[in-house]
Formats: sequence, C-alpha cells, structure tokens
Amino acid sequence: MKIPNKSVFLLLIFFHTIITAQEMIIPKNIIRTYNENEKIYMFSNSKIFEYEVEKNKIINEIEFKNINYDIENFTIVKVNKKFIFIQNTGGVVLEIINDTLNRIDNSFNHKMQITSSIFTNNNEIFRYGGYGFFGARELITKYDFESNEWEAVKINGKINPVGRFDNAHFVKNNNLYIIGGTSVNKFDREKRVKLKDIWKFSFNEYSWERVLESEEIKKIDSRGFEFDENIFFRDDNEIKIFNIKTNILNIYEINSTFLKSFQKFKPHFYKNKFSFVVNRNNGERVMISRSENEILSRLKETKILKNEFININTIIILISILVIFLLMYSYSKYTRTISLSSEKIKYKSNYIFISEVEYLVLKEFIINRNVLENNILQNIVNKKQYDRSHNIRRKNNLISTLNTKFQYLFNKDYNYIEIQKSEYDKRYKRYFLNLYKLNFVYK
Repeated sequence: MKIPNKSVFLLLIFFHTIITAQEMIIPKNIIRTYNENEKIYMFSNSKIFEYEVEKNKIINEIEFKNINYDIENFTIVKVNKKFIFIQNTGGVVLEIINDTLNRIDNSFNHKMQITSSIFTNNNEIFRYGGYGFFGARELITKYDFESNEWEAVKINGKINPVGRFDNAHFVKNNNLYIIGGTSVNKFDREKRVKLKDIWKFSFNEYSWERVLESEEIKKIDSRGFEFDENIFFRDDNEIKIFNIKTNILNIYEINSTFLKSFQKFKPHFYKNKFSFVVNRNNGERVMISRSENEILSRLKETKILKNEFININTIIILISILVIFLLMYSYSKYTRTISLSSEKIKYKSNYIFISEVEYLVLKEFIINRNVLENNILQNIVNKKQYDRSHNIRRKNNLISTLNTKFQYLFNKDYNYIEIQKSEYDKRYKRYFLNLYKLNFVYK
C-alpha cells in the first residue's frame, strides 16, 4: 500500500478535524430544544443541557425532578431568565421551582389549541390560534402571572386573519408575524384548507394588518423559522428563503447534509452559521454546524411574489370612484338629453307641449343633424288648401313658436332656430337648430 506524502496526509487530517469540529453527538433522550442567540438548550424529561454554538459543546447540565409530565407535549419559552413550559394542546403551564417541575397555572387542559403559535414578547407569554373541536381558533391569549390564568387579548380594528393552526410565526420589533398554516372549511368541518397569507399583529396598536397573499405561502408550516427577517422553510428537496420586506423568494437545492436533518428540532442560526440535528443510521443524534454559504450554495431560482390580495379599502375606493363616475356620467347624460315625443318635448323636469307638425319638423331636424333646407321645411308645413304666401307665413310662425317654446323650456332668452343664407345665392337659405350640444331622443 502506497503511503501518501506528508503534506497530503496533514491536509486530510486538517479537513477531518474541521468536519469533526462541526459535529457533536448529543444525548439520546433529548425531546425538546430552545434556541437563544449563542446557545441551544436541549431538554429531556429530567435534564437541561446547555449547548454553546461557537464552542460546539455542552457547557452545562442541569437536573430537575419531574413527577409525571412529558416535556415532548410542551413548548418551552423563556421569561425573566426562567424556562416556562406551555402545554401544546391546552392551558397547562409548568415552571421549575426548587429543582422540581411544578404546575403554576389555574386553568385546565381544554385541548382546544393544538399546534397553536406560542411565543413571548416583552417578557409576556402569548399564544395564537390552534385547532380543537372541529374548528380553528383565531384569538390571541396572554398568560397572566398574577391570576395564573389565560386571558383573551382585546383586538382593535375591524380585520383579523382567519383562524389557523400549524403556521409559522415569529416576533420582531414588537410585531407578531403569522405565515401560512391550515384552517378548517366552515361548510365541511372534516376538510382542511391550506392558507396562503401573511399577517402582522402590532403590539403597539393591538391590531392586525394583512401583509401578503401568495400561493407560495401554502408551502410554509410551523417548521418554518425566521432568521435576519427571512422565513426559512423546506419544500421537499428544496430550501426556500422568503424575505418579509422585499417579497423576494430564493429557491435553493437542498444541501446533502441538511437533507438528513431531524425536522422535529428547528435549525438555529447564529453568526452566519446554521446548527441542526441529524439522525444517523446507527441511532445517534448529531448536532451539526454549517455555514450559510454551505447550506445556501446552489441557488436555483429567484422570484418576487406578487400580492394576490386586494385590500378591502382599495376595493371600497375603486367602487366609490366607479359609482361617482357612473353618477356623473348619468347626470351628464341627463343634462344633455332632450326627449321628443309626438305630444311634448321634455328636458330634465321641464316639458312643453307641441303640435303634430312641430314634432315632424323637429324630427326632421334630428335626422338631418340639426340642419334643414328651406324647401324641406316648407314642404312639411304646406297645406294644399292655402296659397303659397299663407304657407310661408305659417312656416315662419312655426319657427317663431318653436323658438319661444325652447326659450321657456331652457329658461333662456336665446334664438334656438336660426336662418342661414348662402353667400353665393341670396335666394338659398336653410335653418339651423342651435342645440348641437344636446342629444335628442325621439319616439
């Protein structure tokens, strides 16, 4: 067997040392973890192991007495430097007092908030949503350390997200973000509905605000976690990173090491490194650290998610604008329309009666676009029993009478029918109906 030269041998030892330094076997009985900056706390039913990320080792081990509680059924939070254990299904709250795990709440195990979002803000414990009795909760509750009971949080405003469970969540800058999750069909309680929205709850205003709605959000559940205002979640053999501010979604090929990660424990991100637990074939659980560049090295695609939600205020504004436009259009049409029938002319709420021959003359004006040759007008007015002079007088009287009626109809002293004579032939003349800005509707 050929022995490698010294430099290659040392290089192999160096890389093996680096890889080994990034991995550590953790106790087999770990059932819960709590991530906090440079530390990961690992819990069994009777011990707390304090793991320091940068040193890649357990630096402290704390024992406590546990009579009959299964820590796996609790979510662990930290309040005033103390670990508090919140039951995943109901209202039970535990705390380690004098090295013993004790129940401190006065509530009951109602089992109405399964897979709800449990979190802290300003050293107060909250929980949102959850599933129970064929329904999804939509309320936020807060644990009161004085009464040791859960109280509903009063919400300001008129909008709030649909009830849900198994959603991702995080708290940042005094705001709670809830992402995706599952709800229950209101008409068929056996059916589940994957949600595609993101909401923000302000602890300053105590009100909800819808952030985004996109099909991509349906892929996110309670295993998703936040780092640097990004949502990190796994979608089969892809890692997806969604930026909550820019709506940019980056899709990466999954790292071969991360592919084996134990998804029951959320990965931890600290100083550009991911720490996560891997189950080996021999049954060992290993804490592994990998740099951000290693985990997110193979970018496949970048998308900017378009918001599929139209804000209700925007809809109201658009509808209001449309209604105003239609009203203005209708009013404009109303103010520009004259209704002509064989008996009267109507404009707005005013009307005047007309004779049959006046109706025929006005109708002919409309057909000829408000201009009427003298001979056509004369033929409409002519009666066989009258001579030519009398028929001309009748025509002139009709024009004068129509002018007077229009003046009354529009309440304006104006000559509405004018005579236009030709510059080339003084004998030629025609009549012009000076209502071209108005529309005639006739029967």
